[in-house]
Amino acid sequence: NSKTATGDTLEDLVKSGVFETRFALHKGEEGLKKNWAQWRNMVRCQPIDDIRDYFGEKVALYFAWLGWYTYMLVPAALVGLIVFLSGFSLFNASQISKEICEAHDVLLCPRGDHSRRYQQLSDTCTFAKLTHLFDNEGTVVFAIFMALWATVFLEIWKRQRARVVLHWDLYGWDEDQEEMALEFINCPDYELQPHQHSYLRSLVILVLSLFMICLMIGMAHLLVVYRVLAAALFNSALLFQEEQVTTAVVVTGALVHYVVILIMTKINKYVALKLCDFEQPRTFSEREGKFTIKFFTLQFFAHFSSLVYVAFILGR
Repeated sequence: NSKTATGDTLEDLVKSGVFETRFALHKGEEGLKKNWAQWRNMVRCQPIDDIRDYFGEKVALYFAWLGWYTYMLVPAALVGLIVFLSGFSLFNASQISKEICEAHDVLLCPRGDHSRRYQQLSDTCTFAKLTHLFDNEGTVVFAIFMALWATVFLEIWKRQRARVVLHWDLYGWDEDQEEMALEFINCPDYELQPHQHSYLRSLVILVLSLFMICLMIGMAHLLVVYRVLAAALFNSALLFQEEQVTTAVVVTGALVHYVVILIMTKINKYVALKLCDFEQPRTFSEREGKFTIKFFTLQFFAHFSSLVYVAFILGR
């Protein structure tokens, strides 16, 4: 909506506020769609250099890591499949399963507080055999293999990453400096924000973060309370038979936990963004890093709050 005089350059229009900045037109989009973003290219090597030319170094390095990680998962998946199939071959060879299946004269205590029906230990024969598929002698070997695999994967990725970084000449690359240089190019009047460290601001962020963590652990406590109340409700309402009450409580509790995680994910993202704005980082990359740390910490407790509750709070 602005009328400009003849001879005005783009830089003049940027200074006068007609445009904010300029970006070069992307080239190579069709090539990436054809050679990369297709299901049939799933087993082919990724065109990392083309991804770098289109998206930049940060995105390309992420996909380089993702491709290498997926490639390294193949031997781990093969070993896990062999261990699982070995469990099938030893389906009837477990001594523990045999003793359980033959224990016709061993009775188990009734389930729940009000049930009076005793159960034979041999009734759990099928469950014991299915458990042996996932918990046998081979799983110990697989656990040792995965511990070694994780270490080897990390060391090999360091070499792979160094090769990619050397190929792109990124050893002296500083993202913050590049971002500030672009700001100077696009806006000659740009002023660099000074470092603003505030103990009060850091204390507020710490208190709010601890409050969110305690809130999520408290929700794990509420889930335990829900299970107790749900068991009493199902028993009194006669919605389920006595042997089905435990299963119904576990299933509904898992669904409630899943809904809580979905809701807290949105809340955690909002809180992490507000904390980053309150902290006032200098550059976008610095803000991105601070957001990642805050969001990851909050999400860790959102997903594993029940484990934290069981480990440190339950029984005390």
